[in-house]
Amino acid sequence: MSRLTVAWVTSKPRAESSATSSPWLPIGCAVTTGFGAVVNTARVRPGQSVVVIGCGGVGLSVVQSARIVGASPIVAVDRVPSKLELARSLGAHETVLATEDGTEAAVRAVVDGAEVVFECLGHTDTVELATRLTEP
Repeated sequence: MSRLTVAWVTSKPRAESSATSSPWLPIGCAVTTGFGAVVNTARVRPGQSVVVIGCGGVGLSVVQSARIVGASPIVAVDRVPSKLELARSLGAHETVLATEDGTEAAVRAVVDGAEVVFECLGHTDTVELATRLTEP
């Protein structure tokens, strides 16, 4: 991710100062990204197994969208227990607390060879994990 960019002054969006603390901000990005990934990009079908790595805004939206389309099982993976609790409340059937070396085995204990894996963090190690989890 870049910290700086060059852009025309006219392309800078104007934001009201009250918008920075609005609870509606995630809808503009996280919800639409997660839903679009499930429905439009991956085209998840009912009964397909789904693993979601990373339970931030996008990941939680992926969990909820996978539930809406009827995916099963839905496995949420994160390092933060409270995020996993929230994922379960939004539709995850199983949760896996990520560790340095046991995450892959823990996910495979639930679903060996996931049909669809969403990597919602953007880290090299989790992208590699996502790729491995699709293998039987």
